[in-house]
Amino acid sequence: MGKETLLKIGQIGCTALAGFLGICLTQLSIDKAVDNKVKALESTDKKEDED
Repeated sequence: MGKETLLKIGQIGCTALAGFLGICLTQLSIDKAVDNKVKALESTDKKEDED
């Protein structure tokens, strides 16, 4: 295992990790957006029920 090989493995690992974190963060923000939509829908349902 030469230095070049180790560097390549390190780069691939970092890229994979960054990609994974990016996906996780994207998923989290999507979940938050969905939660907000659901809450908004629920609150409009309650307002309609009161009438």
